[in-house]
Amino acid sequence: MSANTRREFYMSISAVRGFKDESFEERRLQDYFQAYQMTGQPPAPCPLEPTGAAERAALGLPPLFEPLAHEATNYDDRIMNGVPALPTVALPVAAAPVAPAALPNVQAFQPTTVQGEVHGAWFQCIVCQPEFSGYSFEELRLLAYSKGLKFAAVPPVAQPPPPQVPVAPVVHIAPIAPAAPAPASVQERLQSISCTAGYSKHSFEHTRQELHLAYVRAGRPLTSMEIIHQNAQLKIA
Repeated sequence: MSANTRREFYMSISAVRGFKDESFEERRLQDYFQAYQMTGQPPAPCPLEPTGAAERAALGLPPLFEPLAHEATNYDDRIMNGVPALPTVALPVAAAPVAPAALPNVQAFQPTTVQGEVHGAWFQCIVCQPEFSGYSFEELRLLAYSKGLKFAAVPPVAQPPPPQVPVAPVVHIAPIAPAAPAPASVQERLQSISCTAGYSKHSFEHTRQELHLAYVRAGRPLTSMEIIHQNAQLKIA
C-alpha cells in the first residue's frame, strides 16, 4: 500500500449489499417479514458462533457482518469541498455485547472519548458507550420499557439555601416636638382674595365677575355673604 493510499472500511449493511438502495429500517423489516412467515415469531437474535462462513452455512445461519474494505487513493492530497481530509482515528474494538439482564437499570448517558484523537473528541451517542455498544437506540428503549422504566430516575438536586436578606438596623427616632409659631414678620401669607374671610364663598372667576358687578349695582363693595343674601335685589345670578 503506497503512502497516498488508504484503506477505508464501510461499517454499514447498506454498503455491503452493493448498489441495492436499502435502509437499515427496510432491511430489518424484511427480517421481520421472513421470520413471521416462517415461524410466526419475531426474528431471534443471530448467534455469533461459529464464525466461519462454511460452518454457519451448514447450520443454516446467515453470515456474520463484515465491513466493506475500499482502497482510497491519493489520500494525502485529497481535498473535499476545500477542506483537507481528516486524519485517521483509531476506534476501540467492539467488545461482546452485554447480556440484557446485566445492563444497568438506569441507562445513564455520558460522552465517550474517541481513542487516538490528538485534539480530543467525544462520541455524543449512548450506544457508543462500552456497556451499550451491542444495542441500538430502539433496543435500549425497549429494554427500559420492559422494566417499567419509562423515565429514568433523576437524582434529587440539592436546593441552595435561600439568600440572606440584609436587615436594616432599627433606628429609634425621638418624636419631634411641634415647632413654636414663627413671628408675625416671617409667617406665610396667602396672596388671594378668595382666602380672606369676607370673600371665601367666591372663586377667582366669581370674584372677577360677581364682586365687580355687585359693586356697580350696590354702589359699594359687598362681601360674599352680602351678595348671597341680596341676590334677589342685585339679580347677579
